[in-house]
Amino acid sequence: MIEGAKLSEFQIRGLRGGKTVSARFSDNTLILVGENGSGKTTFLRMLFYFLSGRWSNLAEFDFETIAAEINGQKFTLEHEDVLSMTSFLVDQRVLNRLPASQRRRVNEMIDQGRFSDAEALAAAFGSHLGFSPPRQTDLFKERDKKIEAVMALQEEVANTLQA
Repeated sequence: MIEGAKLSEFQIRGLRGGKTVSARFSDNTLILVGENGSGKTTFLRMLFYFLSGRWSNLAEFDFETIAAEINGQKFTLEHEDVLSMTSFLVDQRVLNRLPASQRRRVNEMIDQGRFSDAEALAAAFGSHLGFSPPRQTDLFKERDKKIEAVMALQEEVANTLQA
């Protein structure tokens, strides 16, 4: 975490269908103790993906809402909004058939907000695989507001961490 930034709370609501996990930080420090399989690593991964804006990774988890408090400012993210950012930006049939390295590149482009680049890369591979998916921009026209909101959240979190 950037020096001067203070993460004081992180909460995941509706994790794996209903569990709420909440942690308070003291001086940016958190000690997690629990049995194997209790969700310590899941919690830490979700925290990392949230703070770093890695939405495609975060979308893979089953949760309803994530809330964080950084430097006294509260941030909230709905799972539905994360899915709007990632799930339909690229035809999943194409994405699933891409080599792992190309799939990572497409997901990284989506995380960075480079939707046109992600669309172009997926379309190029899709045509080689015999898919002719609709233009991706048509798929997420109605999601523009959610996409803009999540991108604004990412920028706001990054700015708060750098303050």
